[in-house]
Amino acid sequence: MQHTLNGIQVEGLRSIINSNKIDFSPINILVGTNSSGKSSFLRLFPLLSQSVEARTRGPILWNGPYIDYESIENTLSSSLNIENDCLKLSFFSTLATNSRGFQFKGEKKLTDIKSTIAIAKGKRPFTSFTKEYSLSFDDDNIQFTFNESGELLDVTCERLVWKVNSAADDVAKYSVSETDSLIPFFKTGRNYFYFESSKDTKDAAQVIKNNIRNYIEKLTKGTDGARLTRICNQLSNTRGSDSEKLVKFRKIIDYAKAKKTLVNWTESNTDFRFLTGLCNLLFALEYSENLNIFLTSTFQNVHYVAPLRASTERYYRYQHLNIDSLDHTGSNLAMFISALSPRWQKSLDSWTQSSFNFTIKVDYSGSNLALKIAYANNNNSYNNVTDMGFGFSQILPILVSLWSVSSGYERIKNFDYTNQVIFAIEQPELHLHPKMQSKMAKIFSESIALAKSNNINLTLFIETHSEALISKFGDMICLGEEMPENVSVRLFEQNRQTGITGLREAEFSSDGILNNWPTDFFAY
Repeated sequence: MQHTLNGIQVEGLRSIINSNKIDFSPINILVGTNSSGKSSFLRLFPLLSQSVEARTRGPILWNGPYIDYESIENTLSSSLNIENDCLKLSFFSTLATNSRGFQFKGEKKLTDIKSTIAIAKGKRPFTSFTKEYSLSFDDDNIQFTFNESGELLDVTCERLVWKVNSAADDVAKYSVSETDSLIPFFKTGRNYFYFESSKDTKDAAQVIKNNIRNYIEKLTKGTDGARLTRICNQLSNTRGSDSEKLVKFRKIIDYAKAKKTLVNWTESNTDFRFLTGLCNLLFALEYSENLNIFLTSTFQNVHYVAPLRASTERYYRYQHLNIDSLDHTGSNLAMFISALSPRWQKSLDSWTQSSFNFTIKVDYSGSNLALKIAYANNNNSYNNVTDMGFGFSQILPILVSLWSVSSGYERIKNFDYTNQVIFAIEQPELHLHPKMQSKMAKIFSESIALAKSNNINLTLFIETHSEALISKFGDMICLGEEMPENVSVRLFEQNRQTGITGLREAEFSSDGILNNWPTDFFAY
C-alpha cells in the first residue's frame, strides 16, 4: 500500500472554530494580521511531529522540543464556542492498493479516506485522550467512541447497528485501543487484510469476520471452506463506490444459486448495504494500525523553522559529531556544514551560489569553528557571518535546511525513504531586505523542483507578512517560471468582536494576479 496526505481540517483550535478542508499545494502561503490564527495553524505540524517522535501518555505532546501549547486547556476554543469541547483533526489521504490480495489482477485502486480524531480533556488536569475516531471512505462513514482507558464504548455506522455493550456481545472488553498513538487502533496480532475465520477469538475484527462468513454461507449454501474464505477475503478487501462494489461483488460471489439473488440487488438494497457495511467496518478496524503507521511516518518527516532563528556566533566549539539534520532554530548550522563530505559540500555550494551568489564554508581554528560566507564576485574572500549583518543568521538555516531535504541528503543519511516531507517555516523574511525577501520565493519554488527530481513529495507551509515575497510569486507565474496551481495563499481573518478566525483562499491567475485578495491588505 502507498499513502499520500493531501489535506487537513482543524476544528476547535484556539480562534479557529473550523478551518474547513485545506488542500495541500506544493507551496502554501499563510497570511493574516497579527494574532489571526495563522501561526496556531502552522504550528500544528511541529506539534504533531513532537507527538509522534516521543513516547507519550496520550495522542498529543502539548509541550515539547518544538512547540509549547502548554496543555489542551490552553488549546481548545471552547471559550469562543462551547460546542468545541474537543480538538478535531481530520486528515485527508489517498490510499493506493495493488492487485495482491486487494483488487482484481492488474488493477490499482485509489481510495480517498478522511480520518478524524477528536481529542478531549482527561479527568486529571493537563491530560487528554482520543474520545472519537472516524473514517469516511467508499460512500460510508464509521465512528468509534472510546473512554479514557481506550476501551471501545460505541460504534456508529451508517449501514448497520452494532451494540457493542449489549449483554449478548462482550466484544467491547476485548477491544482496547492504543491510547498513546495518534490514531487509535486495535492490536490483534493477526495477518491484516487476510481473511481468517475463528469462532474462538472475540476481538472486534474477528467478530466482524465471523459475521461476513456466516452471511456468505447462508447466501451461497456453500460448503467448500477454501472457496468461501477466498470470497470473503476478496469482498472485504474491495474498495470503491457502491456502484463499483455492486459490479465487483457479482463477480466475486461466483455461486450459481447466489447469482440469482445478486442480479436483483441495487445500491439501495438492504442486503447489499448490510454486506458492504460489514466489509467497510472490517476494513476500518484493520486499516487503522496501517493509517497510524503512515501518519506517524509522515509527521516524523516534518521540518520546522522557528520564527526567531539562533544568532550566529563568531566561533563554535568543535564536537566530533555526525549531524544529519538541522534543528528548528539553526543552532547547529556550523556543525552540520562541517560534517558534509566534499561531494555534498559541492552540491550545497551550487545551491547557494545559484540562488544568492555566495557559498558557505566552515573554517577551523584550533578546537573552534567559524561560519563564513563568500560572494562569487569577491575573489572568494570569506567573511565571518557575524560581520555580515543579522539577516544572514536568519536566512541560512532556511536555505541550508531546504537544500538538505530537497537534495535527498537527509534521506540518505537517515536511511529514511518516506516519499512525503512537510516543511513549515515561520516568517522567513525576518531581517531581510525586500529584494532578498523576493529571492526567497524563487528558493521555495526551486526546492520543490529539486525535491521532485529526487522523487520527494515536498510540501511547504510558509507563514509570512512579506508583500515582496507574495508579489514575487505573482511575477514568476506571469513569466511562466511557476504554475499557478502550485502556489496557494490562505488568508486568516479574525473577527475582533467574536474572536473567531475565518479562512479563505486567494488564487493566482495565469497572469500572476491574486484573485479574492483584500484590496487593503497591505495598506498603511
